Amino acid sequence: MKVLKFAYLSFIVFAFFNCSKNEETKESIIQSEEIESENPVSSPEIIEKEVYLTVNIDANKNTTDSEDWIIIHDDNNNLVDYKPYESGDKITFSAYPDSITSTLSITKFSQVIDYVNDINDGTSPQTRSEIGKKYEISTTNGLKKGEVFNINSTVLNEPQNRTKVGEFNITIEDIPQIKNLNISTKNGVIPYSYSPSGEGNELIDYKETLIQNEGEEEYLISILDGNYAHRYFLFSNPENQELIINYSEFKLFESTLEVEIPINSNYLINIGGFDIDEPFNYFGGYKLLDIPLNSYNINSNLISLSYLSKFSNYRTRFILETSDYSYYKTQFGSRLDKLIIPENPNFKINNESTFENFHFSTTTDFISSIYTWRHIEGNYPYGNYNITTRSIETPKNTKKIVGNIPLEILEKYPDINLDKIKPYKTFLNLQDINYNETNPSMDGILIYNN
Repeated sequence: MKVLKFAYLSFIVFAFFNCSKNEETKESIIQSEEIESENPVSSPEIIEKEVYLTVNIDANKNTTDSEDWIIIHDDNNNLVDYKPYESGDKITFSAYPDSITSTLSITKFSQVIDYVNDINDGTSPQTRSEIGKKYEISTTNGLKKGEVFNINSTVLNEPQNRTKVGEFNITIEDIPQIKNLNISTKNGVIPYSYSPSGEGNELIDYKETLIQNEGEEEYLISILDGNYAHRYFLFSNPENQELIINYSEFKLFESTLEVEIPINSNYLINIGGFDIDEPFNYFGGYKLLDIPLNSYNINSNLISLSYLSKFSNYRTRFILETSDYSYYKTQFGSRLDKLIIPENPNFKINNESTFENFHFSTTTDFISSIYTWRHIEGNYPYGNYNITTRSIETPKNTKKIVGNIPLEILEKYPDINLDKIKPYKTFLNLQDINYNETNPSMDGILIYNN
């Protein structure tokens, strides 16, 4: 009986402990599930690509007769990406953040076909024939990751759709000779002619028939006379009446900048005036002064750059050519308040073994340099020619990246002559060029290397 009691008691104790153990295990499982639900397993972080460069192509850029590419290299000279483009495109380049260096180089590659219009009797549609091709490759170094790069149109022409609505005769009396004469409206010059005078200031008359174009009511006549005085006359003639004006009615320009021209040099001066609502261009606008290169009738070594407060914006272009170098100055916007012609840059090529290793020295303190090599085959410019040109712009004290052209592009254009190019010219930028401006200002020295 005692044995049975002991067995029964043992069963109860075992059942109790077994039940307690199950309850602890169940509670442990519940607590574990609660902890896991409070601290869920985090999913891997998703790293997205970022835009490291945006390229905008001007809608006015002509890509009809060309095939064009953008090529990107990093500052380790590695090819990053390349894409073709057309006018009006907006191209973005994206990559994982840590895969792109902080600075980049961008290369524009173009194959341009040149055509000439075939002889036509006027009774059939106009056709044209290819006379040559040009490979133009230009690299810009020192772009920062995330920048926007604009490829602007290089069209420099005046407005094309000018409609003639009338004409009139004009006579200007008693001019003490004419060194330079310009007649223009807001859209640029209109047809006229004159004969530049030599030395002396004998009084002469000027006669011309001027046309009137639709929407161009106001005319500006500027004359640099035999006394090297620069005067202007501003008028309207809506009725196209014959006009007779005495030169004494001309006024001196309101603001002038006198520039001393070095001896034994040629120069070009072009100053255009624009109303506030008129867009800039290279040849339009009112012509305040337009002296072409090699104007041998102008013998003064002191010339005045003249402006009128009537205009809100200006285009000032100045080119000086010497036997050793040329100086270029272009400014859009405000009038030019100073012009310092740089001294001889004492340019010397130190290494021209390859395009990549090209190196030079100069006494000029420049901001960036652009050196250009090229090779010409065939009868340029008359026909059956092939020109390969390659240039690279590098800011001073910046690593030069001369990336390789992608194999796909080289195979697509097998007649490119990159292995034959030789030094052609070098341009020293004396100020930064803002490529995001449609008409960037420029200040620099050009040296021809051959």
